[in-house]
This record gives sequence, C-alpha cells and structure tokens, in this order.
Amino acid sequence: MNVTIEHTAATGTLVEGTSRGDGSAPILKGLGWRWGRSIGCWFAPRSRDTAPNVSLIERTAQALRADGFAVEVSIDATPRTTAEVEADKITRAADRAQELAAKASRLDDQADATYARAREMASHIPFGQPILADHYSAGRDRRTRDRISSIYDKSFQLAHDAEVAHRAADAAAAHTGARYSVTTVGNRIQSLTADLRRAERAGRASQVSELAEQLAYWQGIRSQQLADGTAGDFGSHTIKAGDIVQCGRAWYVVERASAKSVTLRGDFGPRRVAYHKLSGHRATPNSSPRD
Repeated sequence: MNVTIEHTAATGTLVEGTSRGDGSAPILKGLGWRWGRSIGCWFAPRSRDTAPNVSLIERTAQALRADGFAVEVSIDATPRTTAEVEADKITRAADRAQELAAKASRLDDQADATYARAREMASHIPFGQPILADHYSAGRDRRTRDRISSIYDKSFQLAHDAEVAHRAADAAAAHTGARYSVTTVGNRIQSLTADLRRAERAGRASQVSELAEQLAYWQGIRSQQLADGTAGDFGSHTIKAGDIVQCGRAWYVVERASAKSVTLRGDFGPRRVAYHKLSGHRATPNSSPRD
C-alpha cells in the first residue's frame, strides 16, 4: 500500500493513504501521530507553521516500510508570511465557531424533543398515582416509569451538552478579538522584540529574518490600533509623574515614567506596568506631557 508523508506550512505534517485495519494505526499511534477525523488522515500535533520534524518523519517512514508499506516523503519547508498565517487562523476560528453554534442548536432541539416526549409519556399517568404493587399491571407500570425517568435524564444531559457547546462557540467567536486585543498585541510585540535581539546576538540569520517579519506585522497592527483609537498613544512622551492612568478597571497615580513602563502608586506598594497595558490617561492640572 502506498503511503505519503507530507509537510507544508499550511497543513502541517500529514500521513495520507492509510486505511482502517491495514496495520498502520498502531505504528503511527506509537510514534505520537493523531487521527484527524475532519481531515481524514493522520497528523503530527502542533506541526502547522513550524519547521518540519525531520526526525519524526524519518522514523515514521522507516517503521512503515519495515511493515511492508511503500512510503513517499514530501517536505516543503517554505514558511508562510505572518499575514497568511493570521488570516488562516481567523478563518479557522470563524469556521469552528459556526460549527459549534450549529452543534449547540442541534442539541437544543434534541433536548427539547426528548423532554417533550418524556412529558407526553408521563401525562398518561394520573398525578400522584402510585404503583399498584398487587395489581397485574405493576410490572409494566414500573418499567414505564423507569423508561420515563431515563428519557428525562437523557433530555437533561442533552441540555447540558448544548450549554457546553454554546460556551465553546462563544469562546471560539471571541478568540480573534482576544488575540488582537490591545494588551495581547503589546505583549506579543514586547516578546518578539526580545526574541529578535537574542537571535541577533546569537547570529541566527534565518531566525532573525522570520522574527523581523513577524514583528513588522504586529507593529503594523499596533499602528492601526493607534490610528483608529483602539489603543492609546501612551509613553514617556505623554505621561509624567503625578498623572493618573488606568490599568485594568482601576486608576492609579504615576510615581515615575520611564522609557518602557510606568511605576504606579498602589495600596501594596509601587508596581511597574508596561505602557501597552494602560487603557486611560489623565494629566494632572499642574503637569504637562514631556516633549
């Protein structure tokens, strides 16, 4: 049987061409591969938009060939741009939110129908009517009541599953917004800047190029946030000691404003906060921003 192990940045690392019962599953599971029901093939977890795990690919090909499979390996290590990666993530998050919302709706309908069925069955038993233990119908009555109870339980479980699906759909729908929030973008820029400096000091040219491209993308997002007013232009050029700034839901007095952060006066002592984590600023009457 012909099996293909393929890696691209867009799809990650996949094993295609296997079938149920062909003996490949134990081999692939033992090497850490997982079955993707939605894509109909095996995949290496967390392999999308990362460098190919050549060691895993070679070990998998060797194990499959030893078991009689004809294996073809195709590796394309060309990375995607950050814009392409982010556009793909946004699309997949939207698709997942839509799928989960549809699943929640189906479960809601099933829960309602199952509950209505249980109620209809229970309506044939007079309210308060006990089981007539000495009557010939006692066994049948008991089985009917047990069945009604079981159907009620099923409806409650379906309603619970629907609520879980609704919450998952809401989380998926909010994923992109959270990923592009002012604080998250600022944190990412800060982290990428540090990573880029470390790569430059270590002389890792390929990593420097990749990190610089990612940093440029997120700096562009920050510029757009500043332009449309989503983010405030906070820094040592706008904030000085004595001003009041908002961090989270609370407002604090600024004790010191440095190049990258402000020191805030708090109930438990001073705390340092990066400028991108601020959400509001009020200059004190007797102060003015530094030029």
